[in-house]
Amino acid sequence: DRLVLAGYCCDRGYLLSVHDGCSVKQRQKNIYLTDCDATKGSSGGPVFVKKDGQHYLAAIMSSHVPVITRDGLSILNAVVSIIHERHNLEEIKKCE
Repeated sequence: DRLVLAGYCCDRGYLLSVHDGCSVKQRQKNIYLTDCDATKGSSGGPVFVKKDGQHYLAAIMSSHVPVITRDGLSILNAVVSIIHERHNLEEIKKCE
């Protein structure tokens, strides 16, 4: 799934910022680690799943998470799913 993060980041708090095309890198229950661009102030912002030209609210931006990878330390952004099974797009569509 392609993700879209929207929010009012601290570096441009007066202007809505959008990262269209980020993705889930790891999953732990209803927490997803993404490569969405986020800074201070992004917390609480909506994360949408983009499918067939439609956007479905799927999660809320939570926090930055340091992750050790083979290449060293990376910072991913944690989002919390608003439904139990985010991969079930039919369940997400019921939120319309």
